[in-house]
Parts: sequence; C-alpha cells; structure tokens
Amino acid sequence: MTHKPRLPGILFWLDLLAAAALVALVLVAPWLAPGPVAAGGAARALGLFAHDTAVRRVSLFAAVGLTVSAFVFFRPASDESTNPPV
Repeated sequence: MTHKPRLPGILFWLDLLAAAALVALVLVAPWLAPGPVAAGGAARALGLFAHDTAVRRVSLFAAVGLTVSAFVFFRPASDESTNPPV
C-alpha cells in the first residue's frame, strides 16, 4: 500500500477555487454593486470590481494564472500502474 500525500491535492483544489471566485466576482459584481460611489469596505471593493476595467482584466488574467499554476505545480499524481514504462 502506497501513501499518497494529500497536500498537493488540497492546494490544487484551493487554487482552482480561488480562480473560480475571481471569475465569479468579475461576472456578478456589476449586478451587486451599489453604485460608482460607495461608503467603504466591501461595498467599495465590489464597486471597484464592477466599474474598473483594469481591475476586471487583471482579475481574469490572475484567474488564468492560478488555473495554470494549479495544473503545473499541484496536479494530482497519476496512478503509476496505468502508465507502464516503455
């Protein structure tokens, strides 16, 4: 019985979850934002995601980068028995 480390799998899914959260925030923020001028805190950040094109673009590119890094660095290990050495 071989022992599989769980940390890479957990980091893989956390990375994908963070990327999905960024994309969801960019898609949902225009409907949830109170307006261009907000009092502060979370409402101000939501307004920034809703109205600032640069923040939206950077967030989408960051989501792509998080997804790529999840698959490059934390992808689940494949089963060695299904891929015999040549």
